[in-house]
Amino acid sequence: MPIINYFSFLLGAIFGSFINVLVWRLPRGQSIIRPRSFCPKCKQQIQWQQNIPILSWLLLKGKCNFCSEQIPSKYFFVEVLSSVLFLVSIHSNPSSFEFLPNLIVIIFGWILLITLLAISIIDLEHLWIPPSICFLGIINGLLLIIISSLITYPEFNYSILIDHLCGSLMGYLIFTFISKVGGFLYKKPVLGMGDAKLCLLLGVWLGSYGVLLSIYLTFLLSGIYSFVSILIGKLSFNKPFALGPFISVSGFLVWFAGNEFLIKLFF
Repeated sequence: MPIINYFSFLLGAIFGSFINVLVWRLPRGQSIIRPRSFCPKCKQQIQWQQNIPILSWLLLKGKCNFCSEQIPSKYFFVEVLSSVLFLVSIHSNPSSFEFLPNLIVIIFGWILLITLLAISIIDLEHLWIPPSICFLGIINGLLLIIISSLITYPEFNYSILIDHLCGSLMGYLIFTFISKVGGFLYKKPVLGMGDAKLCLLLGVWLGSYGVLLSIYLTFLLSGIYSFVSILIGKLSFNKPFALGPFISVSGFLVWFAGNEFLIKLFF
């Protein structure tokens, strides 16, 4: 197995551990840098040897070493999921950046993955998409466009910049329009503006075709989820659910598979 696979899995576990810190502290208004990781119950700082991604949870049997408080299994699963997705991500084929060196695509794919995974978990737990993470995601997407335009063409390529900026505007306006119309018809909010900002982020990364595909997949996947959940009694018509994970999964699928493959698959 190539060394990049081992490296990807290991790096994914490390960033999975960081995502666990991020999704715990950010909604609570705490710094994501200081203090070091600690047990929420006994407040004891966790030593480095007790904070090894994936392994520590298994070795500690899912309990705090100081007070024996149960450590939620979600921490373990987030680290494993992040590792697997980092490994999968190295095979991504984003349509707008197919002429970029593979290493740059891999690195920025990881950045996008961290962004979408953190947003998804926070939205699942708090029905909230942090504007700060969206803003950083947009900045990183713009950086990728600039790098692509500078190194893959003899002169700066404005067409890719315009396409991706138009895509971000389209994504934002489509979700804003749906939110306003839905609010008018149902007399209550039907979509949060965080969803619109997340689509703006995806537009920067995926371009106009990519963001439209993401929106299509979002409503396809969330519609299937809603139908099945209502059918089995786990969701009611008036109960809100997080749409951010569906937007994120759809965006990552477009990044991973490319526009052409998904168009052939679904159309």
